[in-house]
Amino acid sequence: MFSYQHGYHAGSFVDVHKHVIYSMIIEYLKRKEAPFFVLDAYAGRGFYDLTGPQALQTAEFKFGIGALLSRKKGMEGFETYLSLVNACNGEGGLKYYPGSPEIARRLLRPQDRLGLIEFHPTEIEALKAHFKRVSRVEIHERDALEGLVALVPPKEKRGVILLDPSYEVKMEYVVLPEQLAHAYAKWPTGVYMIWYPLLAAGYQVPLLRALKAIPQGSSLLVHEIPNPQGSTQNLQGSGIAIINPPWVLEKMLQGLQF
Repeated sequence: MFSYQHGYHAGSFVDVHKHVIYSMIIEYLKRKEAPFFVLDAYAGRGFYDLTGPQALQTAEFKFGIGALLSRKKGMEGFETYLSLVNACNGEGGLKYYPGSPEIARRLLRPQDRLGLIEFHPTEIEALKAHFKRVSRVEIHERDALEGLVALVPPKEKRGVILLDPSYEVKMEYVVLPEQLAHAYAKWPTGVYMIWYPLLAAGYQVPLLRALKAIPQGSSLLVHEIPNPQGSTQNLQGSGIAIINPPWVLEKMLQGLQF
C-alpha cells in the first residue's frame, strides 16, 4: 500500500506532461479576480532533489525536464512551467524539481487556497515539513479518493482537482472513476484533471471509457503523448483527461511540442 514514492519518477516526461497542463489550467483560473480552490489528491512530498538516490537510481528526469531544458526549439507554451522550474534552481543547473504542490503554491494568489492529500507516512512528513511556514495550504492525511469526495464542494465556486495515482493497485482504475463521479455530482463546476498511463496491457482503456461517461453534458478533453524512450517500454505514454476543461486549453495544447 505504501510502496510508491514519486521521488524515483520526479521530473520525468510524465511530470512534464502533467505539470505543463496543470500550470495552464491554474493560469486560466487566474484570469478572473474571484478566488478559486486547488486540490492535489496525490500530493507526494511536493519538492524533489534530483541529485538524491531515488532520482538518480532511475534518472527518468533526463528524458523529461532535462531533455526539455536542453532543447533549442519548440519551447513556445512552456514559459510558465519552465519559469517555475528555473526559480527552484537558480544558476546552479538542474538540481531540484517542484512537484505539483509546489507548482500550485507558486502560482496561487493571496485569495486562492490549496488543499493537499497524502497518505504515505514518509511522504506526508516531508510534505508537512516543506509547507511548514506556508499559509493558505491545508494538508490532509487521508485516502486520496475518500478525501476527494469529502472535500468538495469547496467554499470557492471555482477550482481544479488533480488526480494522478500511481495505479500500482489495479483497482484504482475502477475505483477512481466511481469516486470521481460522486465528487462531480457534488461539484459539477470544478475542473477535474486525471492522469493515466498508456500501457501495453491496456488498463487505461476501460478507465477512459468510464471517465467519458461522467460529465453528463460537460466536456471531456483528452491529451496523450508517447514515451520518449520508445514504445518498447511497458509505459508507452502519458495521458491526461480533463473534465470541464478551460475553453482555450485544447487550442493551447495543439501548439505544444512535447
